[in-house]
Amino acid sequence: MPGKRRGWHFGLPTSTFSGDGAGHGGHICAYNRVNGGPNCADFDLLTTKVRVNGALTVPEDAVADVLKAGMYKQIKNLLRIKLKLECRNGCQLWQLLKKAHQISTGTEKNSLKIGSNQVCSQDHQALACEAARSGIVLLQNSANLLPSPKAQTNSLAVIGPNADAPQTLLENYTGPSFKLVSPLQALQNYVNNTHCLQGCDSVACTTASIREAMDSAKSVDYVVLIMGLDQTQEGKEQDRDHLGLPGMQESLVSSVVDTAKQACDIGPVDVSFAKDNNKIGGIIWAGYLARLEESRLQRPSLTITIQFVYRGKTTNDLISKDFTRMPMIDMRMRPNAATDLASPATHGGRSPSMASPMPGPASTSTALSDPATSFPQVILSAASFDPHLWFRIAQAIGIEARALYNAGQTSGMTFWSPNINIFRDPRWGRGQETPGEDPSMSGTGMASSATPSTPKWVTAKDLADTYEPPFQKYVVSDCDAVSLIYDAQRYAVAYVLKSGMDVNCGGYLLKHTKSALDQKKISVGDINRALSNLFSTRIKLGLFNGNPKQLPFGDIGSNQVCSPDHQALALEAAQRGIVLLQNTAKILPLPKTQTNSLAVIGPNANVDRTLLGIYAGPSCNIVSPLQALKKYVKDTHYLKGCDSVACTSTSMREAVYLAKSVDYVVLIMGLDDTQEKEGQDRVNLGLPGMQESLVSRVADAAKKPVILVIVSGGPVDISFAKNNNKIGGIIWAGYPGEAGGTALAEIIFGDHNPGLHKGANDRHENAPQCSNGYPGRTYRFYTGKPVFKFGHGLTYTKYAYTFKSVELKQLDLRPYGSIQAVETGTSASYLSVSELENENCDKLKFSATVGVRNTREMSGNHPVLLFAKPSVHRDGSPIKQLVGFQSMHLNAGEEGEVEFGLSPCEHLSRANEEGLMVMERGSYFLMVGEEMQQISIVL
Repeated sequence: MPGKRRGWHFGLPTSTFSGDGAGHGGHICAYNRVNGGPNCADFDLLTTKVRVNGALTVPEDAVADVLKAGMYKQIKNLLRIKLKLECRNGCQLWQLLKKAHQISTGTEKNSLKIGSNQVCSQDHQALACEAARSGIVLLQNSANLLPSPKAQTNSLAVIGPNADAPQTLLENYTGPSFKLVSPLQALQNYVNNTHCLQGCDSVACTTASIREAMDSAKSVDYVVLIMGLDQTQEGKEQDRDHLGLPGMQESLVSSVVDTAKQACDIGPVDVSFAKDNNKIGGIIWAGYLARLEESRLQRPSLTITIQFVYRGKTTNDLISKDFTRMPMIDMRMRPNAATDLASPATHGGRSPSMASPMPGPASTSTALSDPATSFPQVILSAASFDPHLWFRIAQAIGIEARALYNAGQTSGMTFWSPNINIFRDPRWGRGQETPGEDPSMSGTGMASSATPSTPKWVTAKDLADTYEPPFQKYVVSDCDAVSLIYDAQRYAVAYVLKSGMDVNCGGYLLKHTKSALDQKKISVGDINRALSNLFSTRIKLGLFNGNPKQLPFGDIGSNQVCSPDHQALALEAAQRGIVLLQNTAKILPLPKTQTNSLAVIGPNANVDRTLLGIYAGPSCNIVSPLQALKKYVKDTHYLKGCDSVACTSTSMREAVYLAKSVDYVVLIMGLDDTQEKEGQDRVNLGLPGMQESLVSRVADAAKKPVILVIVSGGPVDISFAKNNNKIGGIIWAGYPGEAGGTALAEIIFGDHNPGLHKGANDRHENAPQCSNGYPGRTYRFYTGKPVFKFGHGLTYTKYAYTFKSVELKQLDLRPYGSIQAVETGTSASYLSVSELENENCDKLKFSATVGVRNTREMSGNHPVLLFAKPSVHRDGSPIKQLVGFQSMHLNAGEEGEVEFGLSPCEHLSRANEEGLMVMERGSYFLMVGEEMQQISIVL
């Protein structure tokens, strides 16, 4: 076929022709001085990488440079170099290459008679098969499991992302092959009753079908797991930062072997975990086989022993004798996580903190392959307004992180979460990682934090009022944040240290702090302050108390990872975070006995990984919303409705037809990480693509009002749904973690009373502008009409509030300092909080007690939110702000009380234009629900 070229693929390091169309041969040498072969270059090495990137000005300089470095003069000399290889069956490789050279140069006697019939000839096909068989390495054979008995193998399970991936067998730089046979196809030639399961979504294995794989393993005589890498993991410009199996592959292998009847065969990379597992009987390294005609696992022979030098040592120095044939599997060759800044485990803002009372979405680093309990994203956990729940989640994260550390699954205990930047712009892709848009809420009980870089346009007033409140304790930068300050504004080290930052994630301060000290831009005192905070925290964590495994937490075992208690807590956290936004005509909860048929429609209905949000590791057990709803209604019908969350095309006709045929419809729409994540902000707040159209058409067709569920981190403008009486229930599910599907179904069918408030203001505007008056982006400043206001949320019951007592009705500040006047159109007297000092601020503290009564017949957890607002709003100051919140459980008809401790210096003050916190003369109101209590400040 014109334009295509067939060739032969050997299971050997390649020297592949890839002409560039300009008359240049693209010989690529697979050897170099490190791995024991000759030095050679591809075409652009001299012309681009050495000459241009290396700043050499003329071609002669490039040539001289590479020759002095040991490069051989001409690529054709490759064939004249003796390859020092150990050959068990006669050294035929040299003869093979020599003959290839003779054919290509026309010196072979019969070269003129060579025609296209010799391409993909039977002899060459047989040779490819022989090369593959000779290169496959049997690394372990416990109890002589291999070869598997043909007559007694009645059923076989073949599991793994590389089981039925023939193209992967060809490795890098190969053209189309004449005939490819996947491992699955070859094994099916031996066992008719062969079952295949990919097990992972891809070789990266970000999600795994562990339960299905375990069920498959239980049902057959033998299991073959075909794991490993492919060209997405290793190739030109694609190096790995660790030697473990990608993603959840190791977890999948371990789970399968625990349930299999017989020990298993696998094809791994770092297989130290498998070598010591007596349930894994055979371990085979298959490399990239090029072409697999048969499955010949019996007594493989090794024709080439690979040797290479690593950090001045040969492979024999590094690893045990039985692993010298495959050196890449030694765990000691993993990069040192303590010094390797490129390691995923050391990148900031990615992994949840065991010390943070408002933790991230999962209890393990995203670099780990072992599953751990996955809790809701921070924005959803925050919606519970329950600091005690946050503490319990953080405690569970700490236990599981310590268990994995004790088991050797992590090299450190540094976790970076949550992100406590204020969620000011609703389009921001990382809002899901934050507690929301309220500064006091973001700062509640935080033990560590990530410092935002301060843009030029942030005023002193904005900094004091919005950004600084959460940063009260140990202050840590996000990775690269300090360098970004310099790149954008030309200052960095002195600024961040003098502003109170304690630790820099990255190497910026390591490189530049001494210079800043020498230039007297910082003092030794600035450094000592940061070190004092750093080591105080480390001492509190017990890092200087000796061997961690001999300390109180050293006996936390892996049985506490994914424990039943933690699984139950993940479900509770999801239940307490999901918010009921609208319930027209009380359509929710759906009646269990009267719901005979159900349609579940939407791109987020049958997803699992999406429920975790961004920066989450593998979870213990994810249940999709569809799976959970099916447990309530047997006659449940599912339709994705959109091609993806982007929803560029829909199954509109099928969706409308389905909606007409069932009792109730649940639409599960929203966003995912293709729409919002770090580096992925939205340009508008509407549902993506054709989602809105799909919702409206289905709602119009359904017999009864539909239920709309929004899965998202950031706010979504669903004003179209709020005003549509055919949409009876609206639920915001956030990213609810592994138990989110179950929690959602329980809320829809009334097994859990939501009783929550939303921690973010849903606004219409796509892009707040400077002309609107910054800050102006959160509920505290917003003067427009929100779709759903901050703190809005419905329950299946109703709560009534009363102010039982307020200790302070009037506050006279005249004895405490010099009174000044605000120079504005509406002048007012004020007192600077800094003049009062901490001692006087403490004296002014008072309490307010609120009575709460559950007036209906269903019990529930209920957050009580206390706001404060001035009687006269001043431009640029908050309209109202949250000053306290507590969660309480009340049974049907039960009444309780909550007491709030208030500080006028903190809760009744505002930031002026100079960034000073001041208290002004006038009236203020405490508000809970519709109840208000007035307090006057006298100056």
